[in-house]
Amino acid sequence: GAAAVGTASFLTVGIYTTLAAIFKLGHREELLPQLVHLGPLIAAPAALLGDSSVVRRKLGIKLLQRVALVFLPPRVAAWRYTRGARSLLLNLGGELGALAGADA
Repeated sequence: GAAAVGTASFLTVGIYTTLAAIFKLGHREELLPQLVHLGPLIAAPAALLGDSSVVRRKLGIKLLQRVALVFLPPRVAAWRYTRGARSLLLNLGGELGALAGADA
């Protein structure tokens, strides 16, 4: 009866939370083949929007957003840090040599 409905609600919240965490931390290449298992959820997003529980609706939308990001092609940020081939030893080598010459 009512206890089963409450348990199902908590179970749904747990599943949505777990899937959202997986899609947040998982790698795109590993998640793409698994999207077929979410077919019913992806095919009917209106069911999530019409859910009476605010928590289930919020987590369902969060999951749909993260699934949608997996579908998008990867994009490399142009501003990201590029390591290059730098060495602290080489950078300080010229300065240390100059300091040693000044002391002599």
